[in-house]
Parts: sequence; C-alpha cells; structure tokens
Amino acid sequence: MSRLKNLVINSKLIIMEENQIKLLEEAKAYVNETRKWLLFFGFIMLISILFIFILGITFIIGGSSLLPEDLTANFPGTFGSMFGIVYIIIGIIMTIPMVYIFRAAKAGKKAVKDNDNEQMVQFLKNNKSYWKFTGIYTLIILAFAVIAIIGSLITLTAGSML
Repeated sequence: MSRLKNLVINSKLIIMEENQIKLLEEAKAYVNETRKWLLFFGFIMLISILFIFILGITFIIGGSSLLPEDLTANFPGTFGSMFGIVYIIIGIIMTIPMVYIFRAAKAGKKAVKDNDNEQMVQFLKNNKSYWKFTGIYTLIILAFAVIAIIGSLITLTAGSML
C-alpha cells in the first residue's frame, strides 16, 4: 500500500510522494525562468571577467606608462604591473561565482526537462553556493571600504594637524 503525502510549499508547488519530490508545472516554470536569468547574468559576468583579464594583461604589458604620472611617481615601472596583477586576481576570484551560475542553469534545465530530482538538488545547491559566495565577498568588500574610510579619516586628521 503506497502512502501519499501532500506537502504544501509556496502555493502547492511541490507534492511529496513516498519520499520523492515531484515538481508541479508552476514550479517548473519558475525554475525554467530562473535558469534563463542565470544564463543571462552568467554571460554578463563572463564578458566582464574577460574585460578584467584584458585590462590586467594590458597593465602588465604596458606597465606604468598607462597610468597618470603623478600616480606612479613613487613607484616607477612597477606600479602598472602590480595594478595588472591585482586585476588578474580579481578576475580569477570572480570566475568562481560565474561557475556556480552556469552549473545551476545547466542543472535547472535538466531538472525541468527530465523531472530529475537529483538535478533539482544540484540546481538549488549551486544557486545557494552562488549566493553564499556573493554574501561573503560583499562582506569582505564592505570591510575593506570601512578600513579605507577609517584610514582616510586618520590621514586627513593627521594632515590637518601639520
């Protein structure tokens, strides 16, 4: 005798039957729409990362000649290359969330097309990983911003005392 359990989540999007999750058509439509937006955003990220890499390589090759002279006066020859390396590192870091986005989009497509529970889990897992990475990255950037503001205030205060 099979037991049927109905689990109502967000307007009856999921039915649970003998520990198996079956997506209703409405849920499939949401996953498919989300997948399309993930692909769009993933391609925007890919193009942005390529530009970051191109800028980084350009700064490494061109060196300090590409930057304003007053910015490089204290660091002749090396500042542009260091700037380029920073760009390359940022590009590498930003590749990680892009991979999560493309993985989630691929899994979402398979989950909807094949009614595959395992692919739905992968879709949700990669989506969660993207947002977790983005949250941590945002906190780190905000921490650097706060440190920069505090450093600027200290420098400004010390400069006005002279």
